[in-house]
Amino acid sequence: MKNILFSYPHSGLYVPPSVESRLNISKNDLILAMDFWTQEFFSGIDTIKVFSQLHFLFWNLNRNITGKHLLTRELYNEANGLFPNEIASSGKPIYKEWQELSHDEQWELLENYYKPYYEKLIDLVLSGKVDFVVDVHSCDPESSGKQKGTGKRSDIILGNLWDANGEINPNKWYITFDTPLIQQLKTLLEAHWLTVSLNSPFSGGNITQQIGEMIPTLQIEVNKRVYMTDDLLSVDREKFQRVNQILEQAITSID
Repeated sequence: MKNILFSYPHSGLYVPPSVESRLNISKNDLILAMDFWTQEFFSGIDTIKVFSQLHFLFWNLNRNITGKHLLTRELYNEANGLFPNEIASSGKPIYKEWQELSHDEQWELLENYYKPYYEKLIDLVLSGKVDFVVDVHSCDPESSGKQKGTGKRSDIILGNLWDANGEINPNKWYITFDTPLIQQLKTLLEAHWLTVSLNSPFSGGNITQQIGEMIPTLQIEVNKRVYMTDDLLSVDREKFQRVNQILEQAITSID
């Protein structure tokens, strides 16, 4: 089996004590917004994993530190940026009026959480002990608000920065995961009655873009409907175990 490095940038639920009283959102809002329980995906594979403990609404690890998209150089919007001010799906403000993070607080988060996460990924990649990286996420059943795409989403979305066939996209500069391999994964997952799309609506965030320049990198988005309860607030363990087993079998088949 290949040596895989799994990254879980949006799995944390920790809220900094300094912002708790300033929040305009509830615990349910936090759960609905995060990539809930994604840190348990691929738990049966004994390999290297990097986790984030801090909730991504306070700093989005999958965004470039410049505040601009790495490839297009476009600014992120206020719901999908490095330091979001609203929830992308609902447009609900994260903070009470005039209670957003200060520049000093943003700098502290960058120094204490953002930079160490990327440094750890890069150090592991440069160690020569990793064959490829999988950046693990989950997504809402369908797009809403300022989220990417429209309508219902596939059960699994695989991203390598290219097009819907995993092939060349004239708007992107490089591929992060070979086309035959991503198509192989798609076929394996579909054999278990999962619907799978490539690069739509998610082709890969900053981790895929940045780490993918150094080593093969794949972004995986698991639709919450295939492993969570109908209200999307807790895990359906039977559904989770089934999907996780399928994902583990598929990813470890890559040679």
